[in-house]
Amino acid sequence: MTIGNNNTPGASQTVLYVEDNPLNALVVRSILKARRPEITLIIADTGAAALEQLRKKAPDFLLIDIILPDTNGVDLLKSIRANAAWRHIPAAATSATMPPDEIKSLLDAGFGQFLLKPINTAQLLQVLTAAGLYIAA
Repeated sequence: MTIGNNNTPGASQTVLYVEDNPLNALVVRSILKARRPEITLIIADTGAAALEQLRKKAPDFLLIDIILPDTNGVDLLKSIRANAAWRHIPAAATSATMPPDEIKSLLDAGFGQFLLKPINTAQLLQVLTAAGLYIAA
């Protein structure tokens, strides 16, 4: 069995979710546990914690809240993209409120997708699949 876009048999994939609200983190953890148990979810509750985690091991996908206690999601993504080793990691932004014109600015800033909170299961799975996180027989 091949998992994800690295085509390595038996490889697991990792999503780094940068989210300071434990309830929102629990929602995503529950979705992945039920629908994509092959994906490992790592939670970072600040931008600094996300960068520390990236230094340890780069994930296969980034899900970044726009409003964080120590930074905002756009600035965090800029910091991530400044590192050549992390530049390729697909990223989606998430927020509970976002005017349509600001969603466009998030996409222009380098996010591939925007997910409105509360996170919708079907939309999250679609975004992960589009990013190459899937199991192929």
